[in-house]
Amino acid sequence: MLVDTPGIHKPLHKFGEYMVKIAVNALKGQDLILFLIDPIDKVRESDLNIARIIKESKIPVILIINKIDAATPEEINEARNRIKTVLDENSNIIAEFEISALTGYNLAELLQKIIDVLPEGPQYYPEDMTTDRPLAFMISEIVREKIFHLTSQEIPHSTAVVVEEITDKEDLVYIRAEIYVERQSQKG
Repeated sequence: MLVDTPGIHKPLHKFGEYMVKIAVNALKGQDLILFLIDPIDKVRESDLNIARIIKESKIPVILIINKIDAATPEEINEARNRIKTVLDENSNIIAEFEISALTGYNLAELLQKIIDVLPEGPQYYPEDMTTDRPLAFMISEIVREKIFHLTSQEIPHSTAVVVEEITDKEDLVYIRAEIYVERQSQKG
């Protein structure tokens, strides 16, 4: 299972403190941490705080430097060196990858390393089962995705889709769904 934690940052209020606590607690029991840094935005003090938390976790880490297609070699080396002031040779870094999420550079190698490192877990579902979600949920997510794409920046993120009916009719499937939005003004 992959876990994407909320950002670890210096909290400014109680909710922020709660989100940081969730993110740090999410590390417990994990097999591997992917620590992604951006050399263009520079490694900040907050990134170093995250590195300290990761080091204390004792969980194996793959350090990933993204945007190498846009960063200069100097920016990449500066980012690497700054992180390694905390995550040094005695830390839990097991591998390091320079990638470009945009171009796909080195992503296959990164994925292979993740596969090699992670232990094989138990099989929770039968071989022929592709999802544990019902068909109505999958349809509602597809409709919701289309709403996002077709309405661009105007869509409310609180849009909900409820599939009311799914009926097979000869060579097609009839689907009736209700789309809910937060405010009356968003219906248009």
